[in-house]
Amino acid sequence: MLKALPEDYGVVYSPGRRVDVETKTEWVTIGVQSSGTILKALLNYQRNFIDFITVLVKRECLERYRFHEDIFFQGEVIFFHIALRYKFSYLAEPLVMMRDHQRNMGKDFNLNMAPTLTVLDRLGQAAEFPSELSGDLSRLKSRLLMSYGHRRKPYGNQARVSDDHGKNWSKPMTISGDGIGHDLGYPTTVQLDDGSLVTVWYEKMAGSTLAVLRQAQWKLG
Repeated sequence: MLKALPEDYGVVYSPGRRVDVETKTEWVTIGVQSSGTILKALLNYQRNFIDFITVLVKRECLERYRFHEDIFFQGEVIFFHIALRYKFSYLAEPLVMMRDHQRNMGKDFNLNMAPTLTVLDRLGQAAEFPSELSGDLSRLKSRLLMSYGHRRKPYGNQARVSDDHGKNWSKPMTISGDGIGHDLGYPTTVQLDDGSLVTVWYEKMAGSTLAVLRQAQWKLG
């Protein structure tokens, strides 16, 4: 199949069919559906998935863009690197089936996130990475943090994070929780060079008729 394509093509892929081992329900994974130069499509966070079970890859692609030995696993992010130089060919018909169960490694979001972000950092540092796609890469890597005043007990300030650009949010994290009442809030949070966070907010303290500015330095768990 690869031999029938021009020399600058390195990958053939398709959707993957999956079956739930308990319910026997079947479905098709829908991700990138593009042929040719697809790096920009891969950087589109809304639909940037290539199912690893479906791909045919030229050997020279993996010789040029090797897996990082210092990272436990790299997964589908290897395709971002291959797409720096090679074109992809998409077949619309699902060609393989995978069993889906609760022990699939892909379901462990926290385990997958750290190495994925590391590999994406290295992608942006590659000499071949096109500068005009830097904004797309930054958007793909970003996590959103929302800090807000919590004006009911426990009075204070809280934060939540989103790893899917605001579609879903984490459980609340307490920045402060020792307020005497609801006259507080409007927090602003910035990240320091060491990765820690500083949040500043206004708050009316006990025994005072005026509000003060308070701050807390903290880190995401």
